[in-house]
Amino acid sequence: MVKSNLYKENRIGRFSINCNCIEDGWDLSCVFSRMVIIRAESLYHMRRIEYVAYSDLFDILSGGLEPPYYRIVMEDGKVIAKKDREQSYIDRRLDAIMADYSVGYKEEHII
Repeated sequence: MVKSNLYKENRIGRFSINCNCIEDGWDLSCVFSRMVIIRAESLYHMRRIEYVAYSDLFDILSGGLEPPYYRIVMEDGKVIAKKDREQSYIDRRLDAIMADYSVGYKEEHII
């Protein structure tokens, strides 16, 4: 194992997990074993938990910038963090919920 100092490298990011994943008993150890969680916040209105963490999955961030949002996905059995470049994942989901509220919004099954 190669040692790195995630804090000094400033490999910080934000991501969220659908509460259904937790309630349904998904094994998320493959995700959390790669993270040093420094903040967790329940977003009750979206049924998600947002995390701020240091991880080798995240890009190095220049000092003073807001940690970017990532989508955590599984690809070919590996945990991948995909940076959300357009708009935060949370904000897009909130927009979708508000836009589709009257027609019965259905949550995606992305971790």
